[in-house]
Amino acid sequence: MISNRAAEHLAQEASGVEAIIQRCYEWFGDNALPVPAFYVPPAWALGPIGRARLKQLPFRFYETLIGVYDAGEARLHRLPLLGFEADRPWRARALRLNNHVQRRWASWRGRWRVAIHPQDLKGPLAIDLLREINALTICK
Repeated sequence: MISNRAAEHLAQEASGVEAIIQRCYEWFGDNALPVPAFYVPPAWALGPIGRARLKQLPFRFYETLIGVYDAGEARLHRLPLLGFEADRPWRARALRLNNHVQRRWASWRGRWRVAIHPQDLKGPLAIDLLREINALTICK
């Protein structure tokens, strides 16, 4: 509902998810770009792939809705996520509610993530995103 059919990993079996991740990794090398340590699946939904298998794949970190999974340490770091990609009023309302819950969780954790997409500053949550950006303290 929130992702607008962007979570294609969910329609795959584990081997399909592995193939997508591997192709993503190879894309960077094929385009002479440095490979990031993080893999962010569409809509933060990894699908039916086991955590043990992620250790065998080329990325170390995998972002999900509830946090960042470190395949090297086999550990999930729970970390709230705020999102602003909404194309319809009902999706904007759902994201505002979700962001409110995530901010509450973030107040206990002391840290959170902000997801920014190319068109977010033109969408219905642009003011919310700008407010969030202006309040950010960048961690180093």
